[in-house]
Amino acid sequence: MIIFEKNTNTNNFKNIEKVQKHKIINNNISLPFEIASKNIKKYFNKTLNDEQARYLSWDYCFYNFTKYRNNLDEGIIDYLSLSLHSYLGSWGMFRQSSFLSQKNYKVHIPVVKFLQNEKYNCLVNIAAEKLLEQNTLALLDELTYNIINIYSEQVPSFEEKKNSASDTLITKILFVVYGCVPAYDRFYKKAVKTYNISSMIYNDKSIKNIAEYYCSNKKVLRG
Repeated sequence: MIIFEKNTNTNNFKNIEKVQKHKIINNNISLPFEIASKNIKKYFNKTLNDEQARYLSWDYCFYNFTKYRNNLDEGIIDYLSLSLHSYLGSWGMFRQSSFLSQKNYKVHIPVVKFLQNEKYNCLVNIAAEKLLEQNTLALLDELTYNIINIYSEQVPSFEEKKNSASDTLITKILFVVYGCVPAYDRFYKKAVKTYNISSMIYNDKSIKNIAEYYCSNKKVLRG
């Protein structure tokens, strides 16, 4: 399973050790995976000390989607939508500039119904190597397109302005429902830009870049 957001949506990247281990590749800085792995583990251990920590909202929401995968029962869809709404609130998606700040959890029901499609089960806990394949990237593009459209078709939160699903919202949803992509929040985007791992834009190329970074360093992570 690839977990990025849970371990990167923090100030850890601001405090990454400035040691002499930075590798220079074509005059570009690349983050040594030993440092990345150390900071991931450091943050994860902190979450173990507080069972009420807000970032554990990911764990609970992912568990619910895993438990009720492909279940289209009306009550289950309602419950998953509530779970998703709670997670997104914990992860900073209810700011006033977001259309979600004016909505309750039921705005997610059409999206959750769509995400329950068995067609996308192959994305659950997907291996990084699979994210390099074009058919996988095509599925992510399809999901992104539909999430944007479904939210835009709901009653607008602001007059004469369609609900606009940002890359941050889309990737946070994909991350918690399938565990298949990192969440493109400001911390993640700053980190990949700083260390020249990928661009800050959510697209096929940046997904491939982070997957390649993981694949080239997986022995360190699994060691």
